[in-house]
Amino acid sequence: MTETTDARPGRASTDLAPIEDVLRSTETAVIELVHGSVRVTRTMLPDAVARPTETVDRFFEVAERLLAASRRSALGLAGFVESGFDGAERWAS
Repeated sequence: MTETTDARPGRASTDLAPIEDVLRSTETAVIELVHGSVRVTRTMLPDAVARPTETVDRFFEVAERLLAASRRSALGLAGFVESGFDGAERWAS
């Protein structure tokens, strides 16, 4: 990550582009999952109408998967950052 000078004196902001890229890729994966699920459901049950409770359950299942994928991505990124800090500390010693 790179630091850029913020418009406010005495403040620096961090470039969050890598984090945003990870989040976008996770969102894209979930959207593709939902589209795929809809296609499979329509193929297997073309005349069936989903009950509202089933729709709510499916929505929350997808939301839980998105949250889990986001958590894994964030933990992976945090681990990468921490390993960079550890490497920098060893190099500085």
